[in-house]
Amino acid sequence: MNKLIPAALAAATALTTAFTAHAADGRIVLLQQTVRYQPAELVTPHGAQALLARVDGVALRLCRERTHSAFERTSASQVSACRGHAVSRAVAALDAPLVTAAHADHLGAQLAAR
Repeated sequence: MNKLIPAALAAATALTTAFTAHAADGRIVLLQQTVRYQPAELVTPHGAQALLARVDGVALRLCRERTHSAFERTSASQVSACRGHAVSRAVAALDAPLVTAAHADHLGAQLAAR
């Protein structure tokens, strides 16, 4: 059964907010998509990692699709930055300790790989 409590619904909506600012033409692009999850996912390491992976996948897709202009090209570094900000904001909004820990582990692994 897929039930969302009001706070979880707000967090799930915030989970995948991708944005980009275009200073040259004075606009900001906001994209949102809801990621549904079971409250039980928040209390197990495996569930937290699975939720984080879904959030990351949605953030990547939204950040890749954020512009449809033939005159603008989105670089890999812009997509990566957008994705990182979107996932970090989602994790912060969710405020679930195991998801936060899984995200910190993921960030640590990324830094170690550099």
